[in-house]
Amino acid sequence: MEKEKVFNELKRIFTLVIPNGIDVEKITMKNNITTDLGINSIGVIYLAIAIEEMYGIDMSEVTFTTFKTIEDVIDYILEKK
Repeated sequence: MEKEKVFNELKRIFTLVIPNGIDVEKITMKNNITTDLGINSIGVIYLAIAIEEMYGIDMSEVTFTTFKTIEDVIDYILEKK
């Protein structure tokens, strides 16, 4: 699975956890999840649950600080697949 494909799939999840006012189509893999996108700890939990369901990956070890950027999330998914 390539990064760009996972990134595009994750955009659907990000529409649910990114606060209003941020255009999901303008985000990049380098965006910081908390400072650039404003995703809080609850959003990270929702993100983890969605990733578990989409990719069948155990996200129980994920914490609020596990991921800094969207690329970190993508790398984690690719590593666990």
